[in-house]
Amino acid sequence: MATFLDNTIYTNYALSKITRNIVGNYENFNFLRIKIGSGDSTLSMDRTDLTTPLYSLRIKEVFYENGIVTIKCEIPPELAEIPITEIGLYDTVLGIEHLFSYSKIEIVKPSDLGYELTVVLNLGPKTIKFPGVNVFEVKQNEY
Repeated sequence: MATFLDNTIYTNYALSKITRNIVGNYENFNFLRIKIGSGDSTLSMDRTDLTTPLYSLRIKEVFYENGIVTIKCEIPPELAEIPITEIGLYDTVLGIEHLFSYSKIEIVKPSDLGYELTVVLNLGPKTIKFPGVNVFEVKQNEY
């Protein structure tokens, strides 16, 4: 079982792309890869890659509904018994990968079990509607 040590953070790249989409300059999100690593898991919005990447996971499924993105991939058998401390989701633009979000975790994949990794992102801002008033609010942990 994975233990997430802190909230997932969005990198400066991600925040810029999400903001452009909010204001109407629509750009597709192209999530093709998740990387897992065992390096320094210090959270920073300035990150552009994992500290110590171990393996690049191909995304099997992506679901999008009401601003929520659910991404699924599988941790391969060759990573059994290796401590994993960081996970990064990558957005690809013109063949170039950009670190989109980053999480600190503590996980060791058992050697005798398969392990599916699911990442869920809330990419939609919260909109609160009152009669005659629209308030647009994006809280710090809900980009």
